[in-house]
Amino acid sequence: MKLLPKILSIFTITIALIIGFKSTVFAIAPSDFVVENGILTRYAGVEPVESGDISEPYIEPNRVVNIPDNLGITTIGPMAFSYRPGISSVVIPNGVTSIDEGAFSNCTGLTEVAIPVTVRSIGKYAFSSCSNLMSINIPDGVTSIGEGAFSNCNRLTTITLPESISSIGSYAFNECSNLTTITLGSGLTSIGEKAFAGSNISSSVIINGGKILCYVPPGLYSYSIPDTVTTINNSAFFDCSNLTSVNIPDSVTEIGDNAFEGCIQLKSITIPNGVTKIGNRPFYNTGLTSPIIINQNKVLCYVPVTSTDYAIPDTITEINAGAFTNCRNLQTITIPGSVTKIGDDAFSGCTNLTSIHLNDAIKTIGRGAFDQCAKLTDIALPPNITAINESMFHSCKSLTSVTIPDGVTLIGDTAFYNCTGLLSITLPNSVTSIGRMAFEQCDMLTIICTSGSYAEHYAIQKAIPFASDEK
Repeated sequence: MKLLPKILSIFTITIALIIGFKSTVFAIAPSDFVVENGILTRYAGVEPVESGDISEPYIEPNRVVNIPDNLGITTIGPMAFSYRPGISSVVIPNGVTSIDEGAFSNCTGLTEVAIPVTVRSIGKYAFSSCSNLMSINIPDGVTSIGEGAFSNCNRLTTITLPESISSIGSYAFNECSNLTTITLGSGLTSIGEKAFAGSNISSSVIINGGKILCYVPPGLYSYSIPDTVTTINNSAFFDCSNLTSVNIPDSVTEIGDNAFEGCIQLKSITIPNGVTKIGNRPFYNTGLTSPIIINQNKVLCYVPVTSTDYAIPDTITEINAGAFTNCRNLQTITIPGSVTKIGDDAFSGCTNLTSIHLNDAIKTIGRGAFDQCAKLTDIALPPNITAINESMFHSCKSLTSVTIPDGVTLIGDTAFYNCTGLLSITLPNSVTSIGRMAFEQCDMLTIICTSGSYAEHYAIQKAIPFASDEK
């Protein structure tokens, strides 16, 4: 019996020593890994930490995770290791071909990971917010890096990508603030928007044999685009806040979404005649002071946000996506009879727009076209449209009554969301589909429709008051 206190004493000392030293723990027990049909769905060796509980520099004792190669794993499943800040190192076994969405996201203690040559794809946000990951070796054979895959990996400084990679997703290296150098393979043909935004890469990124300009360092004051370039990629000049001049060569035919977003010092720009396609809001939050029209004066692409009124030329057939976005001083506008298409977000954020006259020739009005036009009081929709697209009148709080023309079949998701002043909407028999939250937060709304119609059944299902349009 006298031995018991001694044993307890030794045990206590041993525990104290274990706690006192941060020892590396090797997780090799098969029971630590939950595998279903070849997918490692969860690592059970360390429980995840709630996202709100992770605050730097909180890290558990270092844990090296060596995933066994005898479990038949082909995929590291979504979120399998996410939010486990105590993991410092991971060895992925041969045979794994894909690392899925968020697999290691928010492993803030992770400093290194061994990716085998069998891996072909790295999924969305796979290593997002691994803020202590200092280097990553991406093996030859990987063909794609998903959206946000390494976003917010603040300690990455250099990346070398193999020849096998053909695509990099949007935001892939977004906010990698210490990333200064990236080496790209010749097989790369696609880079998503803002893939390198918030990094410190010091040279421009041009891919596809010199044809696609994807990234320009934000500190530049001027930039001359090489004459091999045919496409200015989405967000290529994003947040180039010092840029005052840019030379676009005649070789360029396409300018992508948000291409010059945040170029607040850019006051003027010359678009070559060969440019036939311009994306959504390419000049958003710039200092441009003149409208931009392309395609032989047929497509209106940009109107300065300071405009109080604007007469659309009668040569215009299309109002491009985002053309009037955030023209907050604009109060009224008339669309000439030549216009047949209004693009996505065309008038979004025109918060003082009270009236707009739409001509009968218009056949298409895009998503979010009048989103946040809070003072728009009424609108007569053209007879030839077939859809009220997603968020078209989102937060148009001053609209009181709308008549949907016969022939419209679709009311899109959130089409009239937060139209708090909307009292009535007339829906024709042609409407056969109404999207999610189409009339959410329209608390005073009554639907006017034909008895037995789809619209009536919808109103009953959603407990929205309705009335017959039959006289």
